[in-house]
Amino acid sequence: MTAAEVRIADLLAEPWRGRHPAPLVATEGGRPVVMHRFPDGPTRRLVIAGVHGSERSGVEVAERLIALLEEAPCQGTDTLVIANLFPDNTAIGLREGDTPTNRNFPPQGRLLDGDGLDALGRPVLAENRALLAVIAAFRPDRIASIHATVFPERAGIFADPHVDADGRLDRVATAADAALALDLARHAAARGARVPGNTLNGADTSLWSGDVADGVSLGSWGPCPVRGPGGRPSIGVITVEIDGLVRSIDADAPPDRTQELNAFAYALSERFLPLPPLPVME
Repeated sequence: MTAAEVRIADLLAEPWRGRHPAPLVATEGGRPVVMHRFPDGPTRRLVIAGVHGSERSGVEVAERLIALLEEAPCQGTDTLVIANLFPDNTAIGLREGDTPTNRNFPPQGRLLDGDGLDALGRPVLAENRALLAVIAAFRPDRIASIHATVFPERAGIFADPHVDADGRLDRVATAADAALALDLARHAAARGARVPGNTLNGADTSLWSGDVADGVSLGSWGPCPVRGPGGRPSIGVITVEIDGLVRSIDADAPPDRTQELNAFAYALSERFLPLPPLPVME
């Protein structure tokens, strides 16, 4: 473990309140990646945003979720929120650099090796190493990853399939996450969010319609158990795809932008956080 990873593990050994966010790592540009914690129960949830720096609307949803939790934490849930994982990219609206930020994880069923390389042999970025250290120390039951899309038809809330360490589909865990994703989508839609990718018209789907290539994503790595020393159960990953990149404060934001971003934040606070943990899959 690096010194930063040891510090993150020590940091997570004791709970603290969200009003005092903790720095995880400093970026190349000198910006801190910070984490808010709301320790109010045994069920553990991790929420992240800012994986792609151009998706600033997702960062705003995470910030709105933090504000909601500061007012009324979810009883029974220990919640971590990393609202801006790649702040250097977010500052300039850059999706990512030479390394794809969400295709930069270890192979399925494996932890990060001592060489620090991802599934395709590229160095894991410092921000992703910090995220992996958080996951290892915190051991969340589920993760919500907030993104945004320029393709309106792909907006929605989706669940990544669970597979075992041999690549076989775990139907029970997959069905549980699919039901949660659709519940979140309905809840968000009722508050004014656009979720056409879920086709909530009788042909409901929780499967994301995009492509996964050029490496292993968090959504592929998380829902697969890791065997052996330091291993972990499968982690459910819910992906939130917001329609559009603009924030509510941007000049080109539509009049209902605040309502839509609030709809996603409320759905996460009211439906994602209070739910019981996923059944353990070894």
